[in-house]
Amino acid sequence: MKLFISHCSDDTEIMDIVHDSLDKIFDDSTEIFCTYKDSILAGKDRGPALARQLRECDTMIAIITDSYMRSVICISEISAFWAKNGKIIPIIYNGDTGIKFINKLFGQDIIYISSESKNSNDLVRWLNTCGISEHKAELAKKWLDAVQADPDNLPKDGFRAFISSEKYYDNFIHYCMKSGIRKIQNTPLEPRYIHENLVGKKQVYLVGTNNKGIIANHKETFKNILLNGGDLYVLIANRGSQFCRDVAEIESIPSGFDTFESFEKTAENENERLQTEFSLVKYHLRAIYTSALKENQDKHRTLGHLYFGCAFTAVRQTVIMGLDPDNFWSWVTFTMPPKRAANTISMEVSGKINNSNPDEKYSLIDDIRKYVLEICELAKKYNQFYEVTMNSFLPEYFAEYGNLDAAKWEWKKFYDNAQQNMKNHQNCSRELIEIAAQHPLVNGEKPDTVFKSRLDRGILLYEELKKEGKSPVIYIPGDLHIPDRRSLSSAGTEYILSTGRIPPEDLLGEDMNRKYKGEDGVYNSADECFTASQIFLDGDFRKLHCICSDSQAQRKKLFYWKFGVIPMIHTVPADIFHNDFDEAFDAVPNIIFSDHDWQSKKSKHYRRTRLQRKPDFK
Repeated sequence: MKLFISHCSDDTEIMDIVHDSLDKIFDDSTEIFCTYKDSILAGKDRGPALARQLRECDTMIAIITDSYMRSVICISEISAFWAKNGKIIPIIYNGDTGIKFINKLFGQDIIYISSESKNSNDLVRWLNTCGISEHKAELAKKWLDAVQADPDNLPKDGFRAFISSEKYYDNFIHYCMKSGIRKIQNTPLEPRYIHENLVGKKQVYLVGTNNKGIIANHKETFKNILLNGGDLYVLIANRGSQFCRDVAEIESIPSGFDTFESFEKTAENENERLQTEFSLVKYHLRAIYTSALKENQDKHRTLGHLYFGCAFTAVRQTVIMGLDPDNFWSWVTFTMPPKRAANTISMEVSGKINNSNPDEKYSLIDDIRKYVLEICELAKKYNQFYEVTMNSFLPEYFAEYGNLDAAKWEWKKFYDNAQQNMKNHQNCSRELIEIAAQHPLVNGEKPDTVFKSRLDRGILLYEELKKEGKSPVIYIPGDLHIPDRRSLSSAGTEYILSTGRIPPEDLLGEDMNRKYKGEDGVYNSADECFTASQIFLDGDFRKLHCICSDSQAQRKKLFYWKFGVIPMIHTVPADIFHNDFDEAFDAVPNIIFSDHDWQSKKSKHYRRTRLQRKPDFK
């Protein structure tokens, strides 16, 4: 028997043990080739010598370590021996790289050795008890026959064309065809090609930092998509996010800079360019929609929808994707800053959408589709998803959750607007007092102690303002809650009237709930602030006072800023009803970074409070 010892030259520890054990295991009739012992000197032609030994030896002992699995020479040795039906005894020593493949290939024939096994007798015992099955030889022959007969139809029972650490390789063309890759190029895609592949699709998605280039250059294509009844989804990053500032900085590096100050200046200029592009994106989207609407007036076709959403930092690659019920087409760039997407390698991926084939091990089509659709869902989850219409509001930027700078930028706009509204009302004559309601009512009819304490504070404030010669009005919010028998507004109004201290004409309640919230009703602190803000802005009021618990104060203040009013907050302690910790680390951050006003029917807080409080809400 002629034996080939396959090992990595870095593994001296285990090879010392193997070398000492060889004489104990095999008699003189066994010829052993091992480069640890029979070294092939540097400068010699190693290739032919190794190839000759691999041809002549009929058994191989492979000392498989992490170093072994990373060595091209080692992998070549075991691959060649396996392909020629040679018998292999695999010994895994202190390694786990490629273990999945090794287990699948060799099964029960594997010997495991750890660094704790220090003497050669252990190795002798392991080798003497190791059986070599015929499975490996049969498997190798089956694989070679299959490759020669049909390279595009390889058997799937545990082998591959090239062995590597936890990676699967096939014939390159076969891999591309199976994955849906149709083209790879390092130049921008021609406009005509994009038009041909997108216009007939029912859903088209654009994912990128801001997508300005593709939107500006393909407005006619996107207009035709809408005219053909297709929906267009534009998913961008967050204009004010750290993500965009990072993009600006990394794109500044190729410009070169002598000092940190010059780098900062360059990066700031780059950031300003990005900000301008974000504004242009919004302008182009409105232009696309307006053009499609105008052209469709005489044709009476069903116009597709145009959506705009914030993908936050989920943007990893620039993707153009078109879908119809069965077909998929996409263009994906390998975005590698500082190069921009248009200047990096990109590829076309297309094919049939088939989710019912359990034998399909890998599909790039499915990966791209999931990536884009999940980004869309993320935008919806954080209420940063809008339909573009003639009158729709498209934010200039979005608050990225956890990014305080971006949130500050956005909330500064809200606050500036509220300040301007207060200036506009400074010559008005009346003052509005909103008293935050509290549920449930006692026996479904009367305010509890917390609600009464706020109502009492409202009465005192009303009387104080009256003494100062002012004209106050009180608004008591709140609709019918589960399990009450009357609305919070009704119960609060009746309580105040029962004191005989305030006339009914200076009390507002259910009529304002109906006027401003309709069937949605008033069921949370955001609804209270929204309604009170509308009363203020529509009326002859110069100040708005809000009476609430101290733990609600910051939440209420933020809601008021969002609705365009700067309130004067008067707090009444109510320790048992609000958790200060949850308020500080859950409610307030959610308002700042994500759901600013709880007014959308998609808002989780809109639904949560109504499911808990509104009778018959579904």
